[in-house]
Amino acid sequence: MNWPAHFALKEAGHKAEVASVTEDKKRGLVAHIKAANGADRDAIGQRLGEFVYAHDWAE
Repeated sequence: MNWPAHFALKEAGHKAEVASVTEDKKRGLVAHIKAANGADRDAIGQRLGEFVYAHDWAE
């Protein structure tokens, strides 16, 4: 993916990636994040907080 959030996660050393992006009528663009086992979801969420669009955890 060529989303800024994807590069931000890699740059910060997080073991996570943007698996997909969908459009939600209420939230706008939503990034679906796939994180490795043991990944710090709070830290990942804080890093993604810099961006306008929402995120969910991909299964």
